[in-house]
Amino acid sequence: MDLILFAGDLAYADGFTPRWDSYARLGQKLWANSIASYTGGNHEVSSGAEQWVNYELRYPNDFDLANSDSFLWYSYDAGVRWLVG
Repeated sequence: MDLILFAGDLAYADGFTPRWDSYARLGQKLWANSIASYTGGNHEVSSGAEQWVNYELRYPNDFDLANSDSFLWYSYDAGVRWLVG
């Protein structure tokens, strides 16, 4: 697998922090061996005090290398494989 793109609403934890860890354990073997890119959804910011805290701690990125001021906006080159036949 070349790349996994997670398009938000990752754990559906909705303020229940342990759910983040149980969600990650489910996919750990796959995600440890793949390039993955994450983006948050409304379930990462909801529930009052959560406000991106669990998402940012568990899915860090090098947003500063992408000249971004926010961990919510980043980019990187994952490589492209061209097949010519």
